[in-house]
Amino acid sequence: MHRYTVRAGEGVAGDVEVVRVAPDRVEVRVGGVPVTVGVSRAPGGPILQLPSGRVLRPHVSTGSPDGGATVTWPGRSLVVARARAENGPGTGAGLPGSRSRRVRAQMPGRVVRVLVRPGDRVAVGQGLVILEAMKMENEVKARRDGAISAVRVAEGDRVETGADLVEFE
Repeated sequence: MHRYTVRAGEGVAGDVEVVRVAPDRVEVRVGGVPVTVGVSRAPGGPILQLPSGRVLRPHVSTGSPDGGATVTWPGRSLVVARARAENGPGTGAGLPGSRSRRVRAQMPGRVVRVLVRPGDRVAVGQGLVILEAMKMENEVKARRDGAISAVRVAEGDRVETGADLVEFE
């Protein structure tokens, strides 16, 4: 299985897992929901067949500083980076059920609101911090149950991708 972080432009990032099911098929899990995609190779690059029957011929350009790639097809562009082993941006550690102690920013932005304090007990899915990026508010949610040991940001702070926001005990 391979884990990736996918970002649409400067918008919301998400974690994706890819499992090769057969030489011509992969299972892609987005938010834990599996989708089987047909894959074939052609001289111009990969060809993907979605469950709906739609066929995509994405263009993949590699060489970004973070080791990622930009995947484009008409009307869509995604930035894809392989998850790293440590608990930084682009890791699978941010998936629900994660045992990671740190919650990190998945995109640059400004802290609009901090919803927790040290000592607070939180549950999976509970809001921790609200970040504004590209004039959109994005709620950063707990991906595990636990107690907050530290809040590393304050309202109004500007953060970069990978900045520590909250730490669990």
